[in-house]
Amino acid sequence: MTIQEAIEARHSVRAYKNQPLSEEIVKLLEDEIVKLNHEGQLHIQLICNEPKAFQGTLAKYGKFRNANNYIVVAGKKADDLDERVGYYGEHLVLLAQTLGLNTCWVGLSYSKVPGTYVLDEDEKIACYLAIGYGETQGVGHKIKTVEQISNASDITPSWFKKGVEPNTIVGGVPAKVIKKIEVIDG
Repeated sequence: MTIQEAIEARHSVRAYKNQPLSEEIVKLLEDEIVKLNHEGQLHIQLICNEPKAFQGTLAKYGKFRNANNYIVVAGKKADDLDERVGYYGEHLVLLAQTLGLNTCWVGLSYSKVPGTYVLDEDEKIACYLAIGYGETQGVGHKIKTVEQISNASDITPSWFKKGVEPNTIVGGVPAKVIKKIEVIDG
């Protein structure tokens, strides 16, 4: 599966099969996490076979089921932390999709389980990514056009339109969340 195919196929999934990740997939994810932590100056950690993070009250509100594997996305507190989390986290989400896994970005509806991850004093958790074999492949949301989310027109360079296009395929983000993307002459 190519990255473009992963972008098109990916939708948020909150219900997972009660099936552990294979050793091969865990190794692939952990190797990529080492690389992304270095590149993004993050502290991403894969947690496997740990069911407590998605059993609390907020997780029930989020309708998570069998979310026993997750990725803690953390880093040093900084003005650009959210940007780096989004960029490198989405890299992991798309890698997972190419490996036959499903994911869900989780901002609030998880419990911090002591002893499952390590944080330095100057670090914070930005989000979790639930990961596993989905009971389904998820459901798509309303899709916006390139013109609806950008200032693209007939004279806009094709490279810009091609860059905006993946943002129209919102695999788990409601279309109302996508803001305007602009090309600026100069």
